[in-house]
Amino acid sequence: MADFLPVKKLRKEPFLPSCNISCAQHCAMDVALEELFELGDVNAFVIGVGECVYYSRKLPFAAPKRNWAFSLTDNEIVFGDVSKIENALREIGSNGLTTVVIATCIPSIMNLDLDSVVAASKNAVLLKAPDFSGVSSYDIVCELYKVLASGVKGGAEHRVEHWQGEIGSVENFRKKLGADFHIVNDRRYLFALADLKNRFGVTVMDNTALNRLEFYSQNGELLGIDAKAVAKAQSILDKLRMKSERINVKCLRGADVALFFRNENFTVGNVIIGNYNEYTYDVCAKLDADALVSLNYRDTLPESGLALDLSAYDVEIASRVGFDRLLFILEKAEELCL
Repeated sequence: MADFLPVKKLRKEPFLPSCNISCAQHCAMDVALEELFELGDVNAFVIGVGECVYYSRKLPFAAPKRNWAFSLTDNEIVFGDVSKIENALREIGSNGLTTVVIATCIPSIMNLDLDSVVAASKNAVLLKAPDFSGVSSYDIVCELYKVLASGVKGGAEHRVEHWQGEIGSVENFRKKLGADFHIVNDRRYLFALADLKNRFGVTVMDNTALNRLEFYSQNGELLGIDAKAVAKAQSILDKLRMKSERINVKCLRGADVALFFRNENFTVGNVIIGNYNEYTYDVCAKLDADALVSLNYRDTLPESGLALDLSAYDVEIASRVGFDRLLFILEKAEELCL
């Protein structure tokens, strides 16, 4: 049975159809630790219960980095005593590296005062990662970089900074924040840079989204886009519009694709999305309220209008960025519909 819902009925909460619940999904703590593992100069300090401590040990950080965990006892849970956590944080931070304190579900539920513990530490940040909140566990990665950017002054240097792929270290991440113009090709850094924009007025160009063709035409030189390629994209779009102005989309990034066509004055009918997270929710909210969205990737598209089932190209789409991604999508749409 099709699981299509009108956009107006989507909720900013995890989508868990009863027949598809997977107990093997990562929790927010897991995701955060995997991201921290790739950074060369940061400690992780998990605060939770026995299960959190057990699973946090699967990633042994290379020295001098430390991956420690604190198992809550009656001292903390019943009496709210954080003295032992303070002592542990001082010890883990003795190597001079930034420490990310990860608050899991139980300390979050009980409102354990970890803010004051972290505030008293010289080089620590608090990442609140209860798995019961938010839309997707993977949203925590965006939040991680946002907290790592807290307290950092941005926009002091007149240069353009590109954000794509791994940044290697917290030190390198914070240095990159000093630029006054940021081109974002990797969604995980968007929260941090949006916050930087609010605090210091830096320019942030979101190249992770599928922008209107007008955007790529205006910023072609800055983004390294050939004017002939933009003209080719416009030609394909015109041909698709002559075929039908109603469009249906299926791919992992279906929300982005649907919003692009909506912004180019197509009518979006049905959209099937493979990944549901906070970003996807925000994108879907910009579609017409009566557009139909399915978060069940086994659903199929109706035949009315243009049916763009791009699911066979999910890997290729994910590997591309910005206008290169858009042109690839349009070329495949042309093959499917014309």
